[in-house]
Amino acid sequence: MRKGIHSASFVFVFTDFIYLVFVFTDFIYLVFVFEKGCDLMKSSFRLCTICTVFILTLSFFLSMTPSAHATASIWINKGNTSEKVIALTIDDGSDGGNYAKILQVLDKHKVKAAFFLTGQGTENHPQNIRNTVAKGHEVGNHSYNHPNFTKISAIQMKTQLSRTESIVKKTSGKTTKPYFRAPYGTLNSSVLQTVGNEGY
Repeated sequence: MRKGIHSASFVFVFTDFIYLVFVFTDFIYLVFVFEKGCDLMKSSFRLCTICTVFILTLSFFLSMTPSAHATASIWINKGNTSEKVIALTIDDGSDGGNYAKILQVLDKHKVKAAFFLTGQGTENHPQNIRNTVAKGHEVGNHSYNHPNFTKISAIQMKTQLSRTESIVKKTSGKTTKPYFRAPYGTLNSSVLQTVGNEGY
């Protein structure tokens, strides 16, 4: 699952917005200079107030823009190829049972796989995760403790993803992005959008 952000359009909008702030500020200054009987303190206060409003508006705009432009994740269950191949994927359990044996079998047959890791599992058997990455296998995010993503809030989903990403990266030096597998395989539009916003 992958995410795209329209960063170029954001930069142009941001630049135009800053330009308008400066133009508007110059206009206020000219009004101040030419207006007869204008009180210095009153105009200065008015100018500061206008600038403050613009800065607050800009801050709100910047905080909202990334989420607005993030694309939802895409559920992929089949590769786009005519070759007779399969993608071998493995979900890691928190107990790590048979993990070392699986790595040995894959290594023996020179097969690469993708391991979808939970944060708890990575904490419980970190050496297995290091060995996985060292042998050239892919890793993906499978949440921290395997909750049903359709039954938790967007904030909880973000926490599950970011916590696991941090643990896996600290343990192995490799990111889980852009791959995510939903616990129990349960998905809906809200899950896809939230996961997409987080870079998966």
